[in-house]
Amino acid sequence: MIVNDNVITRFSRGRLGNLIFRVVGNLSICSLAPDYSKIKWSKAQKDNRKRFRIASAHAARELLDPEVREYYQKRAKPGQTANNVAIADFMLTPEIDEIDDRNYKGEEGNPIKVTVRHNLGVAAVIVMILNATGLEIESGMAIKMSATGDWVYMAKVPNPAFQGGRVVIRVSYPPGNMVSTFQQLDGT
Repeated sequence: MIVNDNVITRFSRGRLGNLIFRVVGNLSICSLAPDYSKIKWSKAQKDNRKRFRIASAHAARELLDPEVREYYQKRAKPGQTANNVAIADFMLTPEIDEIDDRNYKGEEGNPIKVTVRHNLGVAAVIVMILNATGLEIESGMAIKMSATGDWVYMAKVPNPAFQGGRVVIRVSYPPGNMVSTFQQLDGT
């Protein structure tokens, strides 16, 4: 229920008995408090609620920095707050869309291109190359290409036994989380 015409409740926030007051944009909204007392949460729901609590605490800490707050306020859509966007960024895991190793032939200077998607951005992309026996040949940071937004790693060490090896990609994203995957190197 929208309560803009009531001078007592207009722009009120919080809980009063079983009523919840909140402000969304220029609207003051009142609703009944939900009753979760009889709900049996599954393990996945409990895990997600815990993750959301961590995300909320992280967002609160991050938004204390005026530059970070301004960044999130600029990204907020109508009806969203900076806090909403900060929590969403924490909750969303980056996706490694593509590992393009077609031009990697086990020679110095061969590129490996990685396409990563994330709401907030990616802090770093780390590439590790293993030979066919599973030994690490090299690893290092990929460089973000400003024109495409892709990340490119240029091989620095010859790897004559690359066929049957693997390339391992680790993506670091705020606030210090990491996701990884690998792909078989077949030389085609």
